[in-house]
Amino acid sequence: MPTQESWLDENTVSTVWTQPITPEELKSCFNQLARMIEGKKDTVHILFDIAEGGSVPAQAPMLALRSGFLGKPNLGRVAVVGMAVVPQILASVAASVSRKDIMFFPLRDSALAYLKDHTKN
Repeated sequence: MPTQESWLDENTVSTVWTQPITPEELKSCFNQLARMIEGKKDTVHILFDIAEGGSVPAQAPMLALRSGFLGKPNLGRVAVVGMAVVPQILASVAASVSRKDIMFFPLRDSALAYLKDHTKN
């Protein structure tokens, strides 16, 4: 499986994409995130590390919205590691519809610092 979802700490989910991902694999990833967020009462932040993942399917915004993870009331910050233009454009579509900010960072450490700064609630 090209994605791996796991808890970094009690409030942060990490999703790492290690190779190009198909729409079906992305759907599975987003649905898993929705279940993980639903399982918590506290705010949950997400770290997507797509730097090594290659391409992102054009269906990404639609799949993200259908899964419902961006609309969960306890979803906090969303940080993405990777600076490719196409994922940023796709994320901006999902972000504008869901009204959820999605921040991009060139390095994992920068994204983690951003999330850590916002988990002090």
